[in-house]
Amino acid sequence: MIRLSCELEEKKIDGKNMEVTTGTRVSRTYKYADLKDLQSRLTLVAGEKQKENKDIIQKFDAVS
Repeated sequence: MIRLSCELEEKKIDGKNMEVTTGTRVSRTYKYADLKDLQSRLTLVAGEKQKENKDIIQKFDAVS
């Protein structure tokens, strides 16, 4: 079991101003297997995003 704790941050954008507020502290307990699953999901999402960015760059190169 692993216990993670963090402070939540809320961002509000009003026109050109951004207000950041912090406050609520959240703690959660995770099993190691749950963290490994989360890691693999994040890796998958990051890989998909990287592929999207590569496709955008290739399209831009083709146009220019």
